[in-house]
Amino acid sequence: MSQYGYSESTPVYITEWNRNIPVYAQSPASQAYLTSVLTIYNDLWEGNDGNSSYDVSTLRMAHFFAARSFFWEENGRIKPPGITWSVYGEMVVNTPIRLQNEGGFPSDSIDSNEFNILAGKSENGSQIGVLLSRYVDENASQPNAFSAFNDTVNLSVDGLDASCDYTWQHWGMVNNDSEPWQLIAEGNFSGSTFELSNFEMNQRSFHYIQLKSNSACQ
Repeated sequence: MSQYGYSESTPVYITEWNRNIPVYAQSPASQAYLTSVLTIYNDLWEGNDGNSSYDVSTLRMAHFFAARSFFWEENGRIKPPGITWSVYGEMVVNTPIRLQNEGGFPSDSIDSNEFNILAGKSENGSQIGVLLSRYVDENASQPNAFSAFNDTVNLSVDGLDASCDYTWQHWGMVNNDSEPWQLIAEGNFSGSTFELSNFEMNQRSFHYIQLKSNSACQ
């Protein structure tokens, strides 16, 4: 971009994407595909150097074009794809500094099996967001139902400011037709390492963990 006189911050508009794994449906069970794609876009961002294994330091917003019926019902209720973009947008706005992570694995196979992780923090360290995307589709289809299988997941966030008091919330896409996006757990925390142990995650779902403090943290 800079070679032809454009700013490095010039937005790139994505009007179509192609991956080896199949396209998603609008069902709650397929939304981890979207969060996986957004995570991979961040992995591949080359606009700045930083602190991830892909030389990425800042989360980037993607611009999505679709009919208004794609995100909302006629009564204004948000659809699952809208939840995906709402969560991602919240991360970009509130926790834009990307954090290193380990334990994830993407897929480049049509019979997809992947677990993608995207984590960030705010400029003053008072907010942290972790997005976990688990997407398994052994039949290479557009899934309209959740998997019959769950994984047991352990999450650890270390390097926190032990002098800060945090409130935390754990949200997830769950197998519930009337309310697929649910608050799973919440609480208070202080210390240098935050842990969520042995929670279940469907093999076609995404989870979002937030930590917030009322004061600036390291």
